[in-house]
Amino acid sequence: MKSTEQIDANGFLSEHRSTQTFLGYQKLLGLRMETAMSRYARVVQAHKDPCPDPISGKEGDVFLLGGRHSADYADFVWAIAADDRCGWIPRAILQESGDFGRLVRDYTTQEVTVAMGEVVEILEQIGGWLWIATHDGREGWIPTKSVTYLRDRTRLASTR
Repeated sequence: MKSTEQIDANGFLSEHRSTQTFLGYQKLLGLRMETAMSRYARVVQAHKDPCPDPISGKEGDVFLLGGRHSADYADFVWAIAADDRCGWIPRAILQESGDFGRLVRDYTTQEVTVAMGEVVEILEQIGGWLWIATHDGREGWIPTKSVTYLRDRTRLASTR
């Protein structure tokens, strides 16, 4: 199949060969999801926020990297903030240089507690984790394995 992708002078994709190609660029750049997959999901495995004090950073903040490795977090790197708090940060949103990484956008490791059966809106997906919003306005990360995707927003409305 002949590719119809073209990068314009500003570095933006002007045409897409497929949704899969678009998703690849989203993952590479750490962009928020738009319409590539269902934006709503039902929680099939409860998740409890394990960290009362998550790390956060603004675009440009620098973290010390390394110290821990995990096959479960292959797309992430262990990061230590200037205040000595630590956590996993997606490699997709870091400019790595030796033992340090600079955030290319704001980020937090904030997870959110959700109950089985709860319906959530998916705002972003990175490396097996979803940034979600709950019906009562809470936002945070949960593992992708905790949800099953809903087909459309109509099903969301019927669960409230």
